[in-house]
Amino acid sequence: DKAKFPRDKACGDGISGKSLTALQELGIDLKLEKAKHKKIYGVIFSSPNGKVIEIPVKQEGEYAGYDCRRFVYDNILFQHAKELVETVEGFNVTGVVKEGNQVVGIKGIDGNKKEKIYRAKIVVGADGANSVVAQSLGLHRVDPKHHISALRIYYKNIKDMKDMIELHFTSSIIPGYFWIFPLEDNIANVGIGITNPTGLLHVGSSTVTPPLYITSLTGNVGIGTTTSNASLSVA
Repeated sequence: DKAKFPRDKACGDGISGKSLTALQELGIDLKLEKAKHKKIYGVIFSSPNGKVIEIPVKQEGEYAGYDCRRFVYDNILFQHAKELVETVEGFNVTGVVKEGNQVVGIKGIDGNKKEKIYRAKIVVGADGANSVVAQSLGLHRVDPKHHISALRIYYKNIKDMKDMIELHFTSSIIPGYFWIFPLEDNIANVGIGITNPTGLLHVGSSTVTPPLYITSLTGNVGIGTTTSNASLSVA
């Protein structure tokens, strides 16, 4: 990884029930249970006309998943991986290594600013939406009509949050939505996701901060949630 763990990553921080099954199979679920997280018991949807629907989990006492900050969750995954395989941190991949038409490894810059090559029989390009591996092979294509940008911040001192994730569809950001995902200690992950052609996420003024920007687009960050004492958090 190009970063050193623990490290943050922009995300809604939600871990679904299907993901929990995979974590149980990997033996990671108990590690997650001991870390800071929030159990989620359903979903709240709202539409542009203001109608709100709550969808709880079907069985009493069951939960739909977790909310866990990526700063915490990704580190749990990475530390678990370190117990099983050799890992490398602080390594910035710059491209693949090819011999003829065959990919035989990857190259990059290590923590000492020196280029290094790792060779392998198989290279898996699981390096995200802006995959360096895909770009190196000419396979990275972005359709602007279906490209989504997102902005996420944390708020603290949120009152009266239910143990449910909130997905709100407001007219100002359609096609798109904004979310409120409750976390531990009255912290909430608040963000918006919008298709790129709208240009709404191109904040050009240095005076427009992410909290002000989200509030201006959604009209009210706290639908169904008390936010009068909320403040930006660096959690």
